[in-house]
Amino acid sequence: MIQNQTPLFRSYVMVDWSARNERSPASPKSAKDAIWFALVERGADGQPRLTQRRHCRTRAEAQTVLGDLLADLAQKGRVLIGFDFPFGYPAGTAKHLGYEGLKWRKLWARIIAEIDDASDNSNNRLEAAAKLNRDAFGSEAGPYWGYPHNAKTDNPGLPVKKPTGYGDTLPAERRLAERWAKGAETVWHLAGGAGVVGSQVLLGLPVLWALRTDPRLAAKTAIWPFETGLANDPRADVVVAEIWPSLLNFGTEPDMPKDATQVRAVAEHLAMTDQEGELAALLQGPPNLSDADRRAIEEEEAWILGLMAPETKAQSVSPKPLPQTPAQTPTPTPVRYDYEKNPNAIYAQSFAQIDAAADLSRFPPSLQPIARRIIHACGRVEATDSLAWSGEPAAAISHALESVRPVLVDVAMVAHGVIKRWLPKGVDVICTLNDPATPGIAARLETTRSAAAVELWREHIDGAVVVVGNAPTALFHLLERLSEDWPRPAAIIGMPVGFVGAAESKQALADFAEASGVSIPFITLHGREGGSAIAAAALNACLAPDESTP
Repeated sequence: MIQNQTPLFRSYVMVDWSARNERSPASPKSAKDAIWFALVERGADGQPRLTQRRHCRTRAEAQTVLGDLLADLAQKGRVLIGFDFPFGYPAGTAKHLGYEGLKWRKLWARIIAEIDDASDNSNNRLEAAAKLNRDAFGSEAGPYWGYPHNAKTDNPGLPVKKPTGYGDTLPAERRLAERWAKGAETVWHLAGGAGVVGSQVLLGLPVLWALRTDPRLAAKTAIWPFETGLANDPRADVVVAEIWPSLLNFGTEPDMPKDATQVRAVAEHLAMTDQEGELAALLQGPPNLSDADRRAIEEEEAWILGLMAPETKAQSVSPKPLPQTPAQTPTPTPVRYDYEKNPNAIYAQSFAQIDAAADLSRFPPSLQPIARRIIHACGRVEATDSLAWSGEPAAAISHALESVRPVLVDVAMVAHGVIKRWLPKGVDVICTLNDPATPGIAARLETTRSAAAVELWREHIDGAVVVVGNAPTALFHLLERLSEDWPRPAAIIGMPVGFVGAAESKQALADFAEASGVSIPFITLHGREGGSAIAAAALNACLAPDESTP
């Protein structure tokens, strides 16, 4: 082992992706073909240790869990996160679509725009691939192919068998990485056979982009090698890389799915490779690449981290395991606590204590449930001292949702806080913050992404319910547009939080009717307090069938 090396990263997160159409099993032992990830971190002594390994039942859950995890890890040191599906398409694919400039990003945006991936893992990847074949590539013969033998409906435009014409009428079939890595599947193959990755790409790129543009991560994250080049870019606190676990002979573990073993082996291997001072060379890519190959990789194709020689066979490298120390496997001491476990009882007791401590009679009857849930969300009876409203916001919100109007939210955390089972059937919760068009709008308007995302609300906002729980700039921008020629929402819940602009944006909401002549029912908390949980709680109060219901 090389001594006295300074590792490039503190944490290593390796993710095995999944294109399942349904939720994965809850039991880890049964969760094969689920999304698994492993986390290796360096402790105070500098030694890497496996600190977490788990699976997520859906892609939506994985996006939330990984976003929170990366935001936390990035505060402690640099993070390398790997995903086991291709990040790019063969060189020339962008040219087929007429794309120049940032080819990879334009191709990602085109794919992301077609994908519908629901919170229960149901998705339209096959329909999206057929549409891309027809509309983007101008051919029902490909390049995407592979249709599940058990599919319930036909899908015109998506061939069952591999088409001909790659590299001629269709883009090239393989990236350089697939030509080097023996046994690696192509990005165009969607279903049928072991190791097929095309569907993972279609359903993985939207999540990669959502993480890349997460407000907590956007300024400190880079996609390798598209944004870093084939190099270690020390400016990026979070580096997102493509991995291929089959480069390692990872073995098996009793009672653990193969995917769980893979992510542990790759995370430990890369941590030890970094420990030994060899990871920088992997980030630089193979030294024998031509200039043309290097350009194609950095602009369009991407690369597999650790792939250093052509004709690399799967499972040809023995992984470097972490050193086993007593501190790694402490014997736990079982602890049990006496606490309330019944969710209905917890809610009933919580609301009873709130009613005993807070004077809710000062609010109109329709606002008392909202005040109660705001107190419940933040744990402060005094929070509602600054509660302000206009008109009949609760009635306006209920009427809008019964009319199947959407809920527009500024951040995903608000969307996650909405109790979906209480929403009337057909009501969508829409967040445009991570829409591929948002960064371009932000640059054009010279504003934040949160404010730019509001621009994409116009076609949905007429009679909708608006909930702003994070960004003052989103609320300011919305009010500016509503003072112009925009349709009016049914009501606004304005709860941005923070020290810069939060209090001012909420005061602007309160003064909006007088300033603009446009009167819209609203609910807000004056001052700096607010946030996604409080904003979602206010909306949930308008949905709740019974205040004793969790």
